[in-house]
Amino acid sequence: VTLQRDVSRADAARAAASHGIRSWVYVGEDSGWRVRAERGELADLDVEPLGELVERYSWELRAPYIDWIGELSLANESLDWWASELAAKNPFMLLYNRICALAAARSLIADGLTSALVVCSSSALASGVLDFARENGVEASAIAPGEEPASGRREGAAARLVDVLARHAPPSALARLPGPARRGLDAAPSYRRRLLERLGARGDIRFGGQGSALLFTWVDARSLAPDGSYRDPHFGSLPRLLRDAGQRVAYVPHFLPGAEVEPVARRLLHTDETMIFPELFLDDAALGDCRARAERFAPTIPDHAELGRVPVTALAREQIESLRWMHAIVLSYATVVRGLVLAGVRPERVFFPYEGHSWEQVVCWAFRNHAPGTKLVGYDNVNFSRLALSMYPAASEYGHRPLPDHVVTNGETFRRVLEEEGFPHESIRVGCALRHEYLSSEQRKPPPAHAGGGATRVLVATSIDSGQSVELIELALAAFAGVDGHRVVVKLHPAVDRPTVLALLGPAARAPNVEFDDAPMPEQLERADVLLYKYTVVCYEALAHGVPCVFVKSETGLDLDQLEPFPDLRRSARTPAELRAAVSELTSMAGDERADWERRALEAVRASLAPVNDGCAWAFLS
Repeated sequence: VTLQRDVSRADAARAAASHGIRSWVYVGEDSGWRVRAERGELADLDVEPLGELVERYSWELRAPYIDWIGELSLANESLDWWASELAAKNPFMLLYNRICALAAARSLIADGLTSALVVCSSSALASGVLDFARENGVEASAIAPGEEPASGRREGAAARLVDVLARHAPPSALARLPGPARRGLDAAPSYRRRLLERLGARGDIRFGGQGSALLFTWVDARSLAPDGSYRDPHFGSLPRLLRDAGQRVAYVPHFLPGAEVEPVARRLLHTDETMIFPELFLDDAALGDCRARAERFAPTIPDHAELGRVPVTALAREQIESLRWMHAIVLSYATVVRGLVLAGVRPERVFFPYEGHSWEQVVCWAFRNHAPGTKLVGYDNVNFSRLALSMYPAASEYGHRPLPDHVVTNGETFRRVLEEEGFPHESIRVGCALRHEYLSSEQRKPPPAHAGGGATRVLVATSIDSGQSVELIELALAAFAGVDGHRVVVKLHPAVDRPTVLALLGPAARAPNVEFDDAPMPEQLERADVLLYKYTVVCYEALAHGVPCVFVKSETGLDLDQLEPFPDLRRSARTPAELRAAVSELTSMAGDERADWERRALEAVRASLAPVNDGCAWAFLS
């Protein structure tokens, strides 16, 4: 057993071969690393697939996991607890993924796996695998365990240097920093505060009273139109609808990770919108208090907690330790809200994208404590999978967990999902698909079913996650690169780290029938015969354009499928052979079968992404 960080350093493949081991298993969540290792450090070993087992346990353990977090919430109820990723259950913060990976590895060992190199993404996972193997009489040992590699110590020193620069260095010196240091600065609240003050941002804006709407949102370069005006990719046309209904609108913008802060901030300050930057309410002393509070966080977790006989205490405590830096950032939202209220920002209503994340819980907690008359409204951020665990409180948490007063959905589909999961009916409002207004405003003619006249155009739409993107593209290439009669068109998510993805892809990405196309998604869908997707809502756009979809399952991560409520409208695949079969089946639809599919696809789109009309604002204001 070894950690993925040690694979190269320990020459794990050679060590495995010296023990007669010819295969390896990846127990973790980093899809990009797994793909690279298969082609690089561990290319001489066969891969033992784990994906089907991870998928099985992701559903078997889902309800027990939600209930367990609910028990912990009652035992630890406090601001500190609600600010933690453990309380939020965000699946992208890795804990649940690792619990399912450990369950899958235990199952593989119990079923007879006795000779393999097991590569784990974390120390708690490695310990869990070692302990279970030894308990079951399987000889197991650790390769290069324990100590932090020199690169990790260098990264820690670099982070401390960036923090000092963010708080003290003159702006002229910071402007000359190279790319990695610049990205570190952009992520530092101290640097952003000093930059905003230098650019003339104001923290003394008074905003509130009847008819005032404050929108907590995320910004990057996509938030600014070519003419310099502000456009909100998360709320769509909601600001206009609110103003049409007599509301005054202001924003609390948070810079998305990876955004180039200075150019975005400059342009935001030149729009006609009221921007109240949270950094202006966070001085270094307040940030220091949040960091100290996060370091002290020690929630009550039973020493021998299990889910389906899988031990989870060590994994939960490991998450707390690894995310203390994030815990401090989330705690700072309470400081920001308190500062806003003291400065005279007392809106009638607060709106935010609803995903159940820790920062949302802190915003709700803070407004209820510092401005208790404010109505809190979450706008469904287009999540349909029940594995988006943060969206679903435990039954025991209602009345305790800081939730919005109302959640406004994009249509009937998510209302149904929420109610089936126990969300109170009276707290749900059915709204419109404000971010996908073009689906109902444009007149489109669905492309004809593929009839063999030319190559089948396979559109690969990636998510924002680089690792997921690599895994999706690699499977598409394994199935279709160099295959006559098929053309693979890759559309990367606009915010994905393109150089990282391209660097991880193998030689098949250069096949003559493979292309990377940056054309807008509506144009891509007008030309596509079939869509391959992972965690993205593009699949609903595809249905609206008459393009069948295949959900590509993961060998490492959780399968959050946005078409989960409509399984009969798409196919799924995990292997190249399954993918070829699914694409062939879908592109062969014709006649009545094709017409029936198109009818049901449009019904699903209308139910999930309801057309926008002037009455949509009242779902937010009622």
